[in-house]
Amino acid sequence: NMASVLPQVDLMISQGGAGVTSLCAIYGLRHVMVPTQMEQRMLTRRLVKQGLAYGVDPDTDAPDYAGIFNRALNCPTLTRNTELLRMHYRHFSQAEQLEALVEALLGT
Repeated sequence: NMASVLPQVDLMISQGGAGVTSLCAIYGLRHVMVPTQMEQRMLTRRLVKQGLAYGVDPDTDAPDYAGIFNRALNCPTLTRNTELLRMHYRHFSQAEQLEALVEALLGT
């Protein structure tokens, strides 16, 4: 259950899948994305442009991962933007969202 550990996380490192990326947004986590699929690369590009994540091109020879992680942890812009996003979604409930979706699909 990721929700139980995410409040303790300082930096998320992932391939940039939609599930982990949305959790980073909800929890206001600094995120370093190392995409391997086209959709992940597109999402990474978008979030980097918006100042919501750092991206690593996996095709780069010997990326400086330690440097990238340190920059992400110490970047005031990334910290500010992720906190603003967390505040925006502070009332979001996945359970409520799913319930509303099911009700809409079933017409109840």
